[in-house]
Amino acid sequence: MINIEAKKAVVSEFEGKVKEFYPIVSAKYDVQKAMDESDVDTIKDCVKSVQNSMVGSIPEGLKIPEVITHVFAFGESKVTYFTIKVINKSSSPKKFAFSITVTSEKAFNVVFDFFYGVYLDLIVDELVTENLEKVNDVLQQVVANAGVDYNIKIVSDLGIDSKKKIVSFRDDEVVFVADSDKIFDLEDVIVLFDEPVEYAPEKVIQDHFNSMVDELRLAQTTAQLVNMQGGALVAYICGISKRVKPMTIIKSIYSKNVATSGKKNGIAYYLKDNVYAAINFTDGVPEVILSPFDINTFVNVDKDVLADIG
Repeated sequence: MINIEAKKAVVSEFEGKVKEFYPIVSAKYDVQKAMDESDVDTIKDCVKSVQNSMVGSIPEGLKIPEVITHVFAFGESKVTYFTIKVINKSSSPKKFAFSITVTSEKAFNVVFDFFYGVYLDLIVDELVTENLEKVNDVLQQVVANAGVDYNIKIVSDLGIDSKKKIVSFRDDEVVFVADSDKIFDLEDVIVLFDEPVEYAPEKVIQDHFNSMVDELRLAQTTAQLVNMQGGALVAYICGISKRVKPMTIIKSIYSKNVATSGKKNGIAYYLKDNVYAAINFTDGVPEVILSPFDINTFVNVDKDVLADIG
């Protein structure tokens, strides 16, 4: 598992290399002049050089997702501003988008800082993902032993609204979002130990695992799972405070209300008479993906939500 010190070392190595590239790349380009002369080719070349300097600064051994970069310039007699958008390749399992609008004031520094932020996020995401492999493996084992009919998964917060603690809430799965600080503070989480140590022999590790299994058995549905914040381990890794009500978390998952969004493709939530559900529309055809439950008890209820929405 990567701890906070290991993360800092990786980030520090990246920052050091970036600082070495800055004077080299900045000396090559006068972005202000290029904008005044509508020299779009030079602007694009500058963007590409800055991006390449970031790629060249990535610590050896780290594999971050490949990206697609779009640059668009705007203006008539001169370029008054240009935009940069960095997105994931369609083949990538990661989904993200970074964008910025650059005006003439300190344009080079704005471009440089933008790409620094993008690649720093991608580097940290790679470290988070590495830690989550172990965490999700343990969660899968807990689910299998608990005998529940759903899966639990934790994902990196890359490309996800910072307000969201859950990105997918269905009958068959709940996908939680990791806290990017907590995920590097797992050294003392006994259930994640790869092997026994003096103060945590094999029996102690197994006891902690069994406690997680017993805890999960209390949640026979995903609604009940969310009501208990995913369990102690998930709540810790995702930074879910006990002071936050479950429905506050749930209301941030899906933004479309089926009462106002109609039958547009995608997932919409149903909330009526203290009953919540989620419905996925495909070409206008609805499918209940989260069974209706009472928002006060989190117990499933017998309600035909499809008939209710017509």
